[in-house]
Amino acid sequence: MKAYVTGYAPNPEHEQAERLGQPYPIEDFYLIQYERQPDHWKIPNKEVAELELRLVQGYRFHVGLHYCDFELEQVGEEYAIVCKSHPDF
Repeated sequence: MKAYVTGYAPNPEHEQAERLGQPYPIEDFYLIQYERQPDHWKIPNKEVAELELRLVQGYRFHVGLHYCDFELEQVGEEYAIVCKSHPDF
């Protein structure tokens, strides 16, 4: 199924682990939110969308053993970031 990115933010658990001096997996440094349709985050400029795509690809987001392989999808005249092989949510 497709899952569209609605945003991402630093994981508060990473900051807590850092304060306690505990190791924390770099791939879990950020949290990401998804939705079934590209309703909340469409990027009007292709160059900016490509930059955001490179960022989310670098964060190695995963759901269980599934690691998201993101790509851009044109939605009208705007762009959305999508994982086309995402597990159901």
